[in-house]
Amino acid sequence: MVNAEERLGPVRALVATIGASFIFVLIRIFGRQMREDEVPWLRGPIGGSYIGDTPYEECAAREGLSVERRAARGGLVPDFESLASAAFDVNRVHPRVRHFYEHTARYRM
Repeated sequence: MVNAEERLGPVRALVATIGASFIFVLIRIFGRQMREDEVPWLRGPIGGSYIGDTPYEECAAREGLSVERRAARGGLVPDFESLASAAFDVNRVHPRVRHFYEHTARYRM
């Protein structure tokens, strides 16, 4: 028996392809080419075609650098409460989102 996840695979691929094509059309219509020296703030490391953990290693190898260690602990913010403000109620955020922000190093792409 085929589960729902397997049935949706081709549908998701089709939706992703249509979405990406739409974005490329918008870029072609509204985008413009810039010389790198015109926008130095955009200059930075660029990963390969794979999205995940490997772009860091790829960039380091290309730049003659090395990735010495991976953090075993830690997150994007040490305490999610630090994001609280009058415009943002941290208590309304799903606990899994909070956990990700406080323990990002535990996650893999």
